[in-house]
Amino acid sequence: MRKAVIAGIVLVLATPAQAKKFKPSKATEAELLEELTRAQAPDQLLVLDELEKRQLATACPALAERNRIDDAAGVRARSLQLMAGLDCPNLLDAAVLSAGGDKHAQNRLAALDIVRAEGSDKQVGLLLSVLQNDKSVQVRHKALTLAIETGWEGTAPLLATALRDDYTVIVQDAAVVLLAAQHAESRQALYEEIPTLKPAEREAVMTVWQDHPMPGDKGYLLATLDDSHTPVAVSAAVALGKLGDPSVLPVLQEKQAREKDKAIRKALGQAIKALES
Repeated sequence: MRKAVIAGIVLVLATPAQAKKFKPSKATEAELLEELTRAQAPDQLLVLDELEKRQLATACPALAERNRIDDAAGVRARSLQLMAGLDCPNLLDAAVLSAGGDKHAQNRLAALDIVRAEGSDKQVGLLLSVLQNDKSVQVRHKALTLAIETGWEGTAPLLATALRDDYTVIVQDAAVVLLAAQHAESRQALYEEIPTLKPAEREAVMTVWQDHPMPGDKGYLLATLDDSHTPVAVSAAVALGKLGDPSVLPVLQEKQAREKDKAIRKALGQAIKALES
């Protein structure tokens, strides 16, 4: 506290620390929106809570701006959450922007949930295509999961892209969907993509494929017996054994006779036995 003497009168001047504290519950809407712009994160969150209590839909533009430019991840996330609660007309645009560009992975994940609930097929398909390049494994996996669960338009290309992901679970999830579809288009996507994959990615796909063989796969599976990565060749042999087509027996028998790798030779033997029984 500072004191000043003017003509014998002592004046008490308030220091900044003693200035009147902003109280969201007492503020007008205009004051709340102004405080949201200039305050620090803890106070901004209090303002956002008050806006939610009052259900002020007129705050939507200001919330979209906070979601877009605020330095605090918590404020950006809370702003988008409040936009959803207020059913703001600009919610989808804000969520797409956040899911594709927010610096914080958890914010991108939360935005994805909103896009899933609000977005059109075209917008979501475009967004998810971008998210295939997201640095966060969690975000990429969630994007793929949401595409699979909702069956959005454009999912097939996303699945093909996901087969090239560095994260095995993403590769396997994409393969499961493509293989479970049980139609030629999905198979063709796999035929084209697998040769471009790394050994570990090919292994992840074939681990799934061995449980979902179709008659049309015969030629591809026979060729895959010569894959340079042993687990891939083993899975191809397992798949051929489950295919139930005895016409492949001569090829399997010839391959077994010259195969040096014990694991592949064993898998070939089991496939031959299954087809002969």
